[in-house]
Amino acid sequence: MRGVQSAVMAVTSDDARAQGERDARARAGSEPDGAPDDATLTVFQTAAWIPPAYREAYLEGAASVLKRASVGE
Repeated sequence: MRGVQSAVMAVTSDDARAQGERDARARAGSEPDGAPDDATLTVFQTAAWIPPAYREAYLEGAASVLKRASVGE
């Protein structure tokens, strides 16, 4: 048990952050230009639950927050 504990403790927070940075860079590089990002996908998934009378205002607000020209349908 002691060997397992020391092996687990050998990974530092710097190592974990470095691994996360590599993962984020790899994911960003794998998305083609113009592909929707996570925020845009979340906006459209949420818009599906908003009543039609309020959906356009929601999408316009989301576009301004995401600094996009338009996120509309």
